[in-house]
Amino acid sequence: MKKVIQPRLFSWDVAQTELVELLPAVWSAAEAITSPDIDLRMEGLDRMEVMNAANYSPLVAYLVATRLVDPDLKVRARVIRLLGEVLQSNLADPEIDQQVHQHINAYLGQMQTRQILFILQALAYDPTIEIQVAVVMKECSQAGEYMAGILTDRQAPLIIRKHAIFLVGEIGYLEAIPALEKLQTRLEVRAEGQQYMPFHIQEQSEENQLLPEVRKALLKLQAP
Repeated sequence: MKKVIQPRLFSWDVAQTELVELLPAVWSAAEAITSPDIDLRMEGLDRMEVMNAANYSPLVAYLVATRLVDPDLKVRARVIRLLGEVLQSNLADPEIDQQVHQHINAYLGQMQTRQILFILQALAYDPTIEIQVAVVMKECSQAGEYMAGILTDRQAPLIIRKHAIFLVGEIGYLEAIPALEKLQTRLEVRAEGQQYMPFHIQEQSEENQLLPEVRKALLKLQAP
């Protein structure tokens, strides 16, 4: 049977003394980010950031990752920003770094369409977290497949589909190429058809706005 490694609050063999002394404060902040109260959750994230708790504690880092599906967009965007910064950080102690990243990656690697959609919604709410969103998405090997489904979903909001298309091209999800090509063909056929209606003025479909984004993404993905 495969051994399951549970995330620890701190790595006791390498944790610095001052961090261990902060344990009650860290635990209090961890409780706060699971509160039903939005303000308390934001306050808990603030305290974690001040203490760098997610950088040094595998358990805290994992707990923060689980808040990617927070119902509040402001909280969700803050969680993505914090996770992205932790994943991009390089601590002096590589062992702590490895353990923290391991536990974040364990959660992010299991994301499915629901979590990906929640992240895209947060990006639509706060475009300033674009870099952190890309960092987080890269940890899910199937994110490209899920985003391919989202970008072709006509029921999804246009802004969500635009962000999915952009990230697919920016991160380099080659598996999304067939979905992009299919979408490109459909939109081009529609755009061409609209040019041959001299006796009827037809407003451009909102979906047609995706065509330039699709072309840009395909250029990036198909570049040598």
